[in-house]
Amino acid sequence: MMKSFNFKEATQNIFQTINPYKKYVKKKYIYLQKLIIPFFKLFEKTFKIDYVFYKNLKNIKTIRIDNHYSDHYPIISYFEI
Repeated sequence: MMKSFNFKEATQNIFQTINPYKKYVKKKYIYLQKLIIPFFKLFEKTFKIDYVFYKNLKNIKTIRIDNHYSDHYPIISYFEI
């Protein structure tokens, strides 16, 4: 759908945007979420649920920042007009 509106994906070089295995995050999960976590390991290398789309800009670079505070990795994209 994004292609039909001429949007491009800035995060195509990032394959994992979430880490559900962090100890800090796992403590806050409910029982059902804790049961599902082992299933995520099947998709560990390509577990991507966060995207950045852009239009009418030039993507300079997009990077993923490792952090210790969230199960989602922050994504920073640099663009040029």
